Amino acid sequence: MSKQTAVDRYRLESQKLMIKAIREEISNEEWRLLENKLGEEAKAMEREQIVEAYQAGDGGAYNLQDTKLWGQEFYNEKYGGNNDN
Repeated sequence: MSKQTAVDRYRLESQKLMIKAIREEISNEEWRLLENKLGEEAKAMEREQIVEAYQAGDGGAYNLQDTKLWGQEFYNEKYGGNNDN
């Protein structure tokens, strides 16, 4: 079984939230707050997946802290992120 990507998880959980909102199990305000939180979680998951890919791709040539920093730098440059997540 392949690992779930940030996009896959976001889509699935977003659909669940939409269904809850349509069924009026949650208010529109709750839906907006939960959707925003879900988006932030997906960004954090994406960042972690990029860092893990950098760490896996170095073949053990560098220490894990270096490759973690490089992965974070790549994410920040590519997506304009910051180190808060």
